[in-house]
Amino acid sequence: MENRENRIDVAMTSTISAGKFFFEGVVANVSRQGLKMAELPGKFDAVMSTCTAIVTGEGKSFRLVLQPRWSKGKGYYREVGFMIVDSPAGWASFLDQLDGNDADDDDAWWAQA
Repeated sequence: MENRENRIDVAMTSTISAGKFFFEGVVANVSRQGLKMAELPGKFDAVMSTCTAIVTGEGKSFRLVLQPRWSKGKGYYREVGFMIVDSPAGWASFLDQLDGNDADDDDAWWAQA
């Protein structure tokens, strides 16, 4: 059985660029290596190789390069799991703040379930 990374449930807004089109969605959970975006329109093409997203939460915005890994249709909306291909330096610190850990503490992100 494959080990999944720990995830933290969040509710952050996101604008994702897919070619010439932009879509609004909600980041539902995050991990060190990826995130799940919900409420994307059903016409979002989850087969593309990479896309760019601006994720905003707690007053901060981050530009992430993402690669779709899976997609699940849900009526007019779609949930998509993304692998984070590239993120800014502050993204890891932001994730540490979300889980309430300092960088020197045992990291809940990597704990084995």
